[in-house]
Parts: sequence; C-alpha cells; structure tokens
Amino acid sequence: QGRRVLLIDADLRRAQLHEVLGTSARPGLSEYLRDGLEEAAVLQRGPLENLFFIPGGKPDANPAELIANGRLKTLLQRMAPLFDWIILDSPPAVPVSDSSLMAGFCDGVVMVVRAGETPVELAQKARQEFADKPVIGVVLNRADEKSAYNSYYYNYQGDGKKTRPKG
Repeated sequence: QGRRVLLIDADLRRAQLHEVLGTSARPGLSEYLRDGLEEAAVLQRGPLENLFFIPGGKPDANPAELIANGRLKTLLQRMAPLFDWIILDSPPAVPVSDSSLMAGFCDGVVMVVRAGETPVELAQKARQEFADKPVIGVVLNRADEKSAYNSYYYNYQGDGKKTRPKG
C-alpha cells in the first residue's frame, strides 16, 4: 500500500507547484497562515491517489512574519497523524530566511542544488543556514546524466590517472 504524502508549496513569494500539478493556486498556505482558514479549505487532492497538496496561495509581502506566527507549526501538528510524509517545498535558503525558519518545524532538510548553475560557495552558504538542523540529503537536479557518466567513464583509466577525451 502506498504512503500518504502531503506536499506543501511553502514558497510564499513565488509559489509555482500548483502549475506543475495542474491545480489551483488559491486558497493556499498564505491564506491559511494570514486569514485563519481551516485546513480543509486549503487541502487539495493531488494527481496521484495518495498525494495531497496545499498550494502556496497569494504571494505575501512578508512571508517570514507569516511563517513565524505559529499557524504553520499548528498545521504541521494537525496534519502529521494523517500523513506518512509531509514535504515542505521552500524558497531558496539564500538570500531569504524563510527556509531556515521552516526547518525548525521539520524532522530533516533535503537541499536541492542545480547542477552547473549553483555556485559551490552559495551551496556551502545555504548548508550553513541549516548548521543546527539535520540535513538528511542533497538532490542534484538538472544534471546531464549522459555527460556525467561519459565524463567519468572516458576520463578514468583505472590507475588513478585522468586523461582528456580525444576529439
């Protein structure tokens, strides 16, 4: 039997997950946090049987204030018994503090790094934002699998020496 998953678009500045899932953007998390809507008013069924979704809602001028008002913690406590996994998709850890605030309500953090675009220094700075939080993994997205495999395969001779591919 599949696990029940709640996916929350917690990027209150630029919520976009509703577009990927083909659902409506509102009402969502910002309305729940700001306007006191009930959980049932913002919870949507996802495209898969065991997937549920809370969209980000209307962008807010001060998301950090909404996140810190206590309602997000309440939402997570109320939803925890109903789901096997609750995933918060937050905005980038740098330059805003939203992700770090949300991490305090979570069991662990999974960092997402864009291959070939996220500078190493920025990824390290983001990791420092979660220094006191358990980072349980890193996802490298938009990596060119074929290029990465070929680079390793063709550049490694087995004796520790690296060579340049010909051509």
